[in-house]
Amino acid sequence: MTTKYLFIATLVILFVFSANATIISGYVINSGNGQYVYTGLVGAGSSTQATGTVGQVSVLVGTLNLLAGQQIRITKIGIGGDSKVDSGDNRFRLVGSGLDFTWVSGQQAVAATYRLAGTPYTGQQSRFTFYNVDITSNTGGSLSLYWDYHYDYDSVYLVDTDPLGNAFNDSAYLSSIRPWIQFEYVNVPEPSSMILMGFAFLGMMIFAKKSKK
Repeated sequence: MTTKYLFIATLVILFVFSANATIISGYVINSGNGQYVYTGLVGAGSSTQATGTVGQVSVLVGTLNLLAGQQIRITKIGIGGDSKVDSGDNRFRLVGSGLDFTWVSGQQAVAATYRLAGTPYTGQQSRFTFYNVDITSNTGGSLSLYWDYHYDYDSVYLVDTDPLGNAFNDSAYLSSIRPWIQFEYVNVPEPSSMILMGFAFLGMMIFAKKSKK
C-alpha cells in the first residue's frame, strides 16, 4: 500500500471511530419562545464509554459554539435513561466559556456539582430527572459536554417529553443515557454600543432640563 492510500485509510478509520464515540452527538433543539435544549445520547452503544473511575475516560458528547457578543443562560439540567435508583451513576460535565460543572444521577454517591434524583422508570422505560439552576457563561467561546463516569447498565432507555414539549424515544438503544440542558441565548452589547447609548441618554437628560426652563 502506498503512503497516499495508507494516509487516506487512516483518515477513514479515525473518522469512523470519532463518529461512533457517542450514539448520537450533541445537538441543539429550538423549542420556541427563546428556549433551547442541548442534548445527545451515550451508553452501551457508544464505541467509547465512560468508566467507573471519574474522569478516567471523558467521552465528548458535543460542543456548543457561541457567537461573539453572545452568552448562554442555563436554567435547567437533566438526565434521562439508564440512570435510575438502582442503575448508574452516570455523570456529565459541561466546561468552557467560564463554566465548569458536573451533574449526576443513579444509585451511587459519586461527587458532582449537582446530584439529581434517579430517573423514574416503569420496566425498561425511564423518564427524565431535572434540576433547576441559574448559570450564565462568559461571552463568546465554546462549551464542551462530556460523559465522564458510568457504572452498571440495566437495559433501560428514555421515553418521555420534556417540559418544553420535545418528545424523545430512545427505545432503539438499550442501556442508553441522555444528558439534557435547557438554555437561552443572551446578547451582550458591545462596549462601543454601550458608550453610544450613554451619550444618547445624556443628551436626552440635557434636552429634558432645557425644556423645563
